[in-house]
Amino acid sequence: MTSIYHIPTQPMHKVQSYATSLGLKIDKPTILENYYPIGNFDYITFSLGEDSESAKYNFWQHVIDLCFPILEQRNIKLVQLNENLKLKYNNCINLNEKIGPNKKAYVIKGSKLHISETGLDLDLASHFNKDVIFLSQSKNKDLPFWIEPSKCTFLNETEKVENINKIKPEKIASKILSKLGVDFNLEFETVYIGENYNNKAIQFIPDQNTDINVPEGQHLVVRMDKFFDETNLENQLKKHPCIVVTNKVVNLNLLNTYKKHIANVVYFIEKRDDQEFIDNLQSMGVPYILMSYLNEEELSSKKIKYLDNSLINKAEILNKEKIEELKDLDVNSLFYISNGPVLSNFKVFKSVFDYDNKNLVENPSLPSPIKENEEFWKEVQNFHILRKL
Repeated sequence: MTSIYHIPTQPMHKVQSYATSLGLKIDKPTILENYYPIGNFDYITFSLGEDSESAKYNFWQHVIDLCFPILEQRNIKLVQLNENLKLKYNNCINLNEKIGPNKKAYVIKGSKLHISETGLDLDLASHFNKDVIFLSQSKNKDLPFWIEPSKCTFLNETEKVENINKIKPEKIASKILSKLGVDFNLEFETVYIGENYNNKAIQFIPDQNTDINVPEGQHLVVRMDKFFDETNLENQLKKHPCIVVTNKVVNLNLLNTYKKHIANVVYFIEKRDDQEFIDNLQSMGVPYILMSYLNEEELSSKKIKYLDNSLINKAEILNKEKIEELKDLDVNSLFYISNGPVLSNFKVFKSVFDYDNKNLVENPSLPSPIKENEEFWKEVQNFHILRKL
Protein backbone atom coordinates (compact mmCIF):
# COMPACT_ATOMS: atom_id res chain seq x y z
CA MET A 1 0.00 0.00 0.00
CA THR A 2 1.40 3.38 -1.00
CA SER A 3 0.79 6.48 1.09
CA ILE A 4 0.74 9.86 -0.58
CA TYR A 5 1.67 12.85 1.52
CA HIS A 6 1.17 16.48 0.51
CA ILE A 7 4.40 18.36 1.00
CA PRO A 8 3.88 22.14 0.89
CA THR A 9 6.21 24.01 -1.46
CA GLN A 10 6.43 26.95 0.97
CA PRO A 11 6.47 26.98 4.78
CA MET A 12 3.22 27.91 6.47
CA HIS A 13 2.92 31.55 7.56
CA LYS A 14 2.86 32.09 11.32
CA VAL A 15 -0.70 33.46 11.11
CA GLN A 16 -1.83 30.30 9.31
CA SER A 17 0.07 28.13 11.79
CA TYR A 18 -1.60 29.80 14.79
CA ALA A 19 -5.03 29.61 13.15
CA THR A 20 -4.61 25.91 12.38
CA SER A 21 -3.35 25.10 15.88
CA LEU A 22 -6.17 27.00 17.59
CA GLY A 23 -8.93 26.09 15.16
CA LEU A 24 -9.66 29.73 14.34
CA LYS A 25 -10.70 31.48 11.14
CA ILE A 26 -8.34 34.13 9.76
CA ASP A 27 -9.98 37.50 9.24
CA LYS A 28 -8.62 40.96 8.55
CA PRO A 29 -8.13 42.90 11.81
CA THR A 30 -9.71 46.22 12.68
CA ILE A 31 -7.09 48.88 13.41
CA LEU A 32 -8.06 52.05 15.23
CA GLU A 33 -6.24 55.15 14.03
CA ASN A 34 -5.56 58.22 16.12
CA TYR A 35 -4.96 61.54 14.40
CA TYR A 36 -1.38 62.82 14.36
CA PRO A 37 -0.51 66.26 12.90
CA ILE A 38 2.07 65.05 10.40
CA GLY A 39 1.50 67.96 7.99
CA ASN A 40 -0.13 68.55 4.64
CA PHE A 41 2.44 67.12 2.23
CA ASP A 42 3.28 63.90 0.38
CA TYR A 43 5.66 61.62 2.23
CA ILE A 44 7.11 58.14 2.56
CA THR A 45 7.67 56.50 5.94
CA PHE A 46 10.68 54.68 7.39
CA SER A 47 10.56 52.63 10.57
CA LEU A 48 14.06 51.47 11.44
CA GLY A 49 15.38 49.36 14.28
CA GLU A 50 12.13 47.71 15.48
CA ASP A 51 11.78 50.23 18.35
CA SER A 52 15.41 49.73 19.46
CA GLU A 53 18.02 52.50 19.75
CA SER A 54 19.82 51.67 16.50
CA ALA A 55 18.93 50.55 13.00
CA LYS A 56 19.93 47.06 11.83
CA TYR A 57 21.15 48.27 8.42
CA ASN A 58 24.19 50.53 8.71
CA PHE A 59 23.84 52.69 5.61
CA TRP A 60 20.38 54.27 5.78
CA GLN A 61 21.87 57.77 5.74
CA HIS A 62 23.45 57.06 2.37
CA VAL A 63 20.13 55.67 1.08
CA ILE A 64 18.34 58.82 2.29
CA ASP A 65 20.99 61.09 0.73
CA LEU A 66 20.57 59.35 -2.65
CA CYS A 67 16.77 59.67 -2.55
CA PHE A 68 16.50 63.13 -1.02
CA PRO A 69 17.32 65.44 -4.00
CA ILE A 70 15.04 63.46 -6.32
CA LEU A 71 12.17 63.37 -3.82
CA GLU A 72 12.66 67.04 -2.95
CA GLN A 73 12.06 67.97 -6.61
CA ARG A 74 8.71 66.17 -6.32
CA ASN A 75 7.87 67.67 -2.90
CA ILE A 76 7.94 64.25 -1.23
CA LYS A 77 9.36 64.17 2.30
CA LEU A 78 10.88 61.27 4.24
CA VAL A 79 9.49 60.58 7.74
CA GLN A 80 11.37 58.30 10.18
CA LEU A 81 8.94 56.83 12.74
CA ASN A 82 11.12 55.14 15.39
CA GLU A 83 11.41 57.77 18.11
CA ASN A 84 13.88 55.59 20.08
CA LEU A 85 16.75 55.90 17.59
CA LYS A 86 19.78 57.67 19.05
CA LEU A 87 21.02 58.54 15.58
CA LYS A 88 18.89 61.19 13.91
CA TYR A 89 19.13 61.11 10.14
CA ASN A 90 19.77 64.16 7.97
CA ASN A 91 17.44 65.13 5.12
CA CYS A 92 14.36 63.59 6.74
CA ILE A 93 11.80 64.27 9.47
CA ASN A 94 12.68 62.33 12.64
CA LEU A 95 9.81 61.84 15.10
CA ASN A 96 11.16 62.62 18.56
CA GLU A 97 8.02 61.95 20.60
CA LYS A 98 6.48 58.57 21.34
CA ILE A 99 3.29 58.43 19.30
CA GLY A 100 2.05 54.87 19.87
CA PRO A 101 0.77 52.30 17.34
CA ASN A 102 -2.60 53.99 16.68
CA LYS A 103 -0.99 57.28 15.66
CA LYS A 104 1.64 55.39 13.67
CA ALA A 105 -1.20 53.64 11.87
CA TYR A 106 -2.62 57.06 10.95
CA VAL A 107 0.76 58.28 9.65
CA ILE A 108 1.49 55.07 7.70
CA LYS A 109 -2.00 55.10 6.15
CA GLY A 110 -1.22 58.51 4.62
CA SER A 111 2.18 57.52 3.22
CA LYS A 112 2.98 56.81 -0.42
CA LEU A 113 5.37 53.99 0.51
CA HIS A 114 6.63 52.32 3.70
CA ILE A 115 10.20 51.10 4.35
CA SER A 116 10.86 48.84 7.32
CA GLU A 117 13.35 46.64 9.14
CA THR A 118 10.36 44.49 10.20
CA GLY A 119 8.09 45.04 13.19
CA LEU A 120 4.48 45.99 13.96
CA ASP A 121 4.77 48.89 11.50
CA LEU A 122 5.14 46.38 8.65
CA ASP A 123 1.84 44.75 9.57
CA LEU A 124 0.18 48.17 9.80
CA ALA A 125 1.41 49.00 6.28
CA SER A 126 0.22 45.56 5.15
CA HIS A 127 -3.24 46.22 6.59
CA PHE A 128 -3.54 49.44 4.56
CA ASN A 129 -2.23 47.64 1.45
CA LYS A 130 0.70 50.04 1.12
CA ASP A 131 3.68 49.36 -1.10
CA VAL A 132 6.38 48.18 1.30
CA ILE A 133 10.12 47.56 1.09
CA PHE A 134 11.67 45.70 3.98
CA LEU A 135 14.76 43.85 5.06
CA SER A 136 15.44 41.59 7.99
CA GLN A 137 18.37 40.08 9.85
CA SER A 138 16.54 36.77 9.45
CA LYS A 139 16.55 35.33 5.93
CA ASN A 140 13.34 33.39 6.70
CA LYS A 141 11.21 36.37 7.65
CA ASP A 142 7.46 35.94 7.08
CA LEU A 143 6.03 38.33 4.52
CA PRO A 144 3.25 40.59 5.83
CA PHE A 145 0.16 38.38 5.76
CA TRP A 146 -2.48 40.81 4.47
CA ILE A 147 -0.53 42.34 1.61
CA GLU A 148 -0.62 41.63 -2.10
CA PRO A 149 2.73 40.00 -3.04
CA SER A 150 3.22 42.50 -5.88
CA LYS A 151 3.26 45.34 -3.34
CA CYS A 152 5.96 43.80 -1.15
CA THR A 153 9.73 43.81 -1.79
CA PHE A 154 11.82 41.69 0.61
CA LEU A 155 15.37 42.90 -0.03
CA ASN A 156 17.10 39.86 1.50
CA GLU A 157 15.54 37.78 -1.28
CA THR A 158 15.83 40.21 -4.20
CA GLU A 159 19.52 40.91 -3.42
CA LYS A 160 20.25 37.28 -2.43
CA VAL A 161 22.22 38.17 0.71
CA GLU A 162 22.15 36.92 4.29
CA ASN A 163 24.07 39.84 5.83
CA ILE A 164 21.83 42.85 5.22
CA ASN A 165 24.82 45.22 5.33
CA LYS A 166 25.98 43.61 2.09
CA ILE A 167 22.98 45.21 0.35
CA LYS A 168 24.30 48.23 -1.55
CA PRO A 169 22.69 51.56 -0.56
CA GLU A 170 21.98 52.47 -4.19
CA LYS A 171 20.04 49.20 -4.62
CA ILE A 172 17.68 50.20 -1.82
CA ALA A 173 17.39 53.76 -3.17
CA SER A 174 16.61 52.36 -6.62
CA LYS A 175 13.84 50.13 -5.20
CA ILE A 176 12.33 53.07 -3.30
CA LEU A 177 12.28 55.36 -6.32
CA SER A 178 11.05 52.60 -8.62
CA LYS A 179 8.08 51.94 -6.29
CA LEU A 180 7.27 55.65 -6.59
CA GLY A 181 7.47 55.49 -10.38
CA VAL A 182 10.61 57.64 -10.52
CA ASP A 183 13.42 56.94 -13.00
CA PHE A 184 16.76 56.63 -11.22
CA ASN A 185 19.99 56.64 -13.22
CA LEU A 186 23.01 55.69 -11.15
CA GLU A 187 26.25 57.57 -11.73
CA PHE A 188 28.19 55.39 -9.27
CA GLU A 189 27.79 51.99 -7.68
CA THR A 190 29.24 50.69 -4.43
CA VAL A 191 32.31 48.47 -4.58
CA TYR A 192 33.30 48.41 -0.91
CA ILE A 193 32.31 50.13 2.34
CA GLY A 194 34.96 50.19 5.09
CA GLU A 195 34.22 49.05 8.63
CA ASN A 196 34.69 52.58 10.05
CA TYR A 197 32.83 54.51 7.36
CA ASN A 198 29.77 55.01 9.59
CA ASN A 199 31.90 56.45 12.40
CA LYS A 200 31.67 60.04 11.21
CA ALA A 201 34.48 62.34 12.36
CA ILE A 202 36.06 65.70 11.61
CA GLN A 203 39.86 65.55 11.64
CA PHE A 204 41.70 68.75 12.48
CA ILE A 205 45.34 69.46 11.62
CA PRO A 206 46.36 72.02 14.31
CA ASP A 207 48.15 74.36 11.89
CA GLN A 208 45.40 76.97 12.32
CA ASN A 209 43.38 78.71 15.02
CA THR A 210 39.78 78.51 13.94
CA ASP A 211 36.27 77.82 15.21
CA ILE A 212 34.90 74.44 14.16
CA ASN A 213 31.28 73.37 14.21
CA VAL A 214 31.44 69.84 15.65
CA PRO A 215 28.09 67.98 15.45
CA GLU A 216 26.55 66.93 18.75
CA GLY A 217 27.73 63.51 19.85
CA GLN A 218 30.94 63.64 17.77
CA HIS A 219 34.53 64.18 18.87
CA LEU A 220 37.00 66.40 17.06
CA VAL A 221 40.05 64.32 16.07
CA VAL A 222 43.16 66.51 16.54
CA ARG A 223 46.05 65.17 14.46
CA MET A 224 49.11 66.22 16.45
CA ASP A 225 51.01 63.51 14.56
CA LYS A 226 50.62 65.58 11.38
CA PHE A 227 51.37 69.03 12.81
CA PHE A 228 52.42 69.59 16.41
CA ASP A 229 51.05 72.79 17.94
CA GLU A 230 49.94 72.75 21.58
CA THR A 231 48.41 76.24 21.48
CA ASN A 232 45.98 75.28 18.73
CA LEU A 233 45.27 71.99 20.49
CA GLU A 234 44.38 73.91 23.67
CA ASN A 235 42.05 76.21 21.72
CA GLN A 236 40.03 73.18 20.58
CA LEU A 237 40.10 71.41 23.95
CA LYS A 238 38.48 74.51 25.47
CA LYS A 239 35.51 74.12 23.11
CA HIS A 240 35.02 70.47 22.16
CA PRO A 241 35.46 66.91 23.33
CA CYS A 242 38.55 65.75 21.43
CA ILE A 243 40.50 62.65 20.47
CA VAL A 244 44.18 63.61 20.45
CA VAL A 245 46.32 61.59 18.03
CA THR A 246 50.04 61.99 18.62
CA ASN A 247 53.42 60.31 18.21
CA LYS A 248 55.12 62.85 20.48
CA VAL A 249 54.86 63.80 24.15
CA VAL A 250 52.16 66.43 24.75
CA ASN A 251 52.39 68.90 27.64
CA LEU A 252 51.05 67.04 30.69
CA ASN A 253 49.68 70.16 32.41
CA LEU A 254 47.66 70.91 29.28
CA LEU A 255 46.22 67.39 29.14
CA ASN A 256 45.48 67.34 32.86
CA THR A 257 43.71 70.71 32.71
CA TYR A 258 41.35 69.62 29.93
CA LYS A 259 41.12 65.88 30.64
CA LYS A 260 37.32 66.09 30.94
CA HIS A 261 37.31 67.10 27.26
CA ILE A 262 39.65 64.28 26.20
CA ALA A 263 37.89 61.16 24.95
CA ASN A 264 41.25 59.47 24.30
CA VAL A 265 44.89 60.20 23.66
CA VAL A 266 45.85 57.89 20.79
CA TYR A 267 49.61 57.43 21.12
CA PHE A 268 51.43 55.95 18.13
CA ILE A 269 54.50 54.02 19.25
CA GLU A 270 57.39 54.35 16.81
CA LYS A 271 61.05 53.31 17.01
CA ARG A 272 61.63 56.29 19.32
CA ASP A 273 58.96 56.49 21.99
CA ASP A 274 58.42 57.67 25.57
CA GLN A 275 56.89 55.14 27.94
CA GLU A 276 57.07 57.64 30.83
CA PHE A 277 54.52 59.80 28.97
CA ILE A 278 52.02 56.93 29.15
CA ASP A 279 52.83 56.32 32.84
CA ASN A 280 51.95 59.96 33.49
CA LEU A 281 48.70 59.78 31.50
CA GLN A 282 47.76 56.70 33.49
CA SER A 283 48.47 58.34 36.86
CA MET A 284 46.48 61.46 35.86
CA GLY A 285 43.49 59.41 34.75
CA VAL A 286 43.68 60.58 31.13
CA PRO A 287 42.28 57.82 28.87
CA TYR A 288 44.68 56.57 26.20
CA ILE A 289 45.04 53.98 23.45
CA LEU A 290 48.37 52.59 22.27
CA MET A 291 48.79 52.03 18.52
CA SER A 292 51.74 51.12 16.30
CA TYR A 293 52.63 50.43 12.67
CA LEU A 294 55.88 48.71 13.69
CA ASN A 295 56.39 45.15 12.47
CA GLU A 296 56.11 42.23 14.90
CA GLU A 297 59.86 41.95 15.44
CA GLU A 298 60.18 45.66 16.29
CA LEU A 299 57.03 45.56 18.39
CA SER A 300 57.94 42.60 20.58
CA SER A 301 60.30 44.57 22.84
CA LYS A 302 57.78 47.44 23.03
CA LYS A 303 55.07 45.07 24.25
CA ILE A 304 57.25 44.09 27.19
CA LYS A 305 58.10 47.74 27.87
CA TYR A 306 54.40 48.73 28.03
CA LEU A 307 53.26 45.56 29.79
CA ASP A 308 52.07 47.46 32.88
CA ASN A 309 50.23 50.05 30.81
CA SER A 310 48.04 48.61 28.11
CA LEU A 311 47.86 46.36 25.09
CA ILE A 312 49.53 47.81 22.00
CA ASN A 313 47.07 47.67 19.09
CA LYS A 314 48.71 46.73 15.79
CA ALA A 315 47.62 49.21 13.12
CA GLU A 316 47.44 47.26 9.89
CA ILE A 317 48.26 48.74 6.50
CA LEU A 318 45.91 46.92 4.15
CA ASN A 319 46.30 46.27 0.43
CA LYS A 320 43.84 45.25 -2.23
CA GLU A 321 44.72 41.55 -1.95
CA LYS A 322 43.37 41.63 1.61
CA ILE A 323 39.97 43.03 0.53
CA GLU A 324 37.89 40.61 -1.49
CA GLU A 325 35.89 43.30 -3.29
CA LEU A 326 39.04 45.13 -4.48
CA LYS A 327 41.58 42.41 -5.22
CA ASP A 328 40.76 42.05 -8.94
CA LEU A 329 40.24 45.77 -9.64
CA ASP A 330 42.41 48.68 -10.70
CA VAL A 331 42.01 50.77 -7.56
CA ASN A 332 43.17 53.94 -9.34
CA SER A 333 40.14 53.69 -11.64
CA LEU A 334 37.77 53.93 -8.64
CA PHE A 335 36.34 56.80 -6.58
CA TYR A 336 35.80 57.30 -2.87
CA ILE A 337 33.92 59.21 -0.18
CA SER A 338 35.40 59.46 3.34
CA ASN A 339 33.75 59.36 6.76
CA GLY A 340 34.55 63.01 7.38
CA PRO A 341 36.64 66.00 6.26
CA VAL A 342 40.16 66.99 7.24
CA LEU A 343 40.66 70.68 8.09
CA SER A 344 44.09 72.20 7.56
CA ASN A 345 45.36 75.75 7.11
CA PHE A 346 41.79 77.01 6.48
CA LYS A 347 41.32 74.47 3.70
CA VAL A 348 39.11 71.37 3.53
CA PHE A 349 40.39 67.98 2.39
CA LYS A 350 38.39 64.82 1.96
CA SER A 351 40.81 62.68 4.03
CA VAL A 352 44.34 62.53 5.45
CA PHE A 353 45.18 60.67 2.25
CA ASP A 354 44.16 63.74 0.21
CA TYR A 355 45.81 66.09 2.73
CA ASP A 356 49.15 64.29 2.23
CA ASN A 357 48.67 64.52 -1.54
CA LYS A 358 47.68 68.24 -1.25
CA ASN A 359 44.56 67.33 -3.21
CA LEU A 360 41.84 69.91 -2.53
CA VAL A 361 38.25 69.12 -3.49
CA GLU A 362 35.31 71.49 -3.94
CA ASN A 363 32.77 69.23 -2.22
CA PRO A 364 34.13 66.58 0.20
CA SER A 365 30.77 64.76 0.21
CA LEU A 366 31.03 63.91 -3.51
CA PRO A 367 33.06 60.97 -4.90
CA SER A 368 36.58 61.84 -6.01
CA PRO A 369 39.25 59.79 -7.83
CA ILE A 370 41.66 57.55 -5.96
CA LYS A 371 45.42 57.87 -6.37
CA GLU A 372 46.55 55.09 -4.11
CA ASN A 373 49.53 55.29 -1.79
CA GLU A 374 50.35 53.95 1.68
CA GLU A 375 48.19 56.57 3.42
CA PHE A 376 45.20 55.47 1.33
CA TRP A 377 45.57 51.88 2.58
CA LYS A 378 45.99 53.10 6.17
CA GLU A 379 42.62 54.84 5.88
CA VAL A 380 40.71 52.49 3.57
CA GLN A 381 38.38 51.30 6.37
CA ASN A 382 37.12 54.92 6.62
CA PHE A 383 36.07 54.98 2.95
CA HIS A 384 33.08 54.21 0.78
CA ILE A 385 34.63 53.09 -2.53
CA LEU A 386 32.65 53.36 -5.74
CA ARG A 387 32.86 52.54 -9.42
CA LYS A 388 31.71 55.10 -12.00
CA LEU A 389 29.11 53.72 -14.39
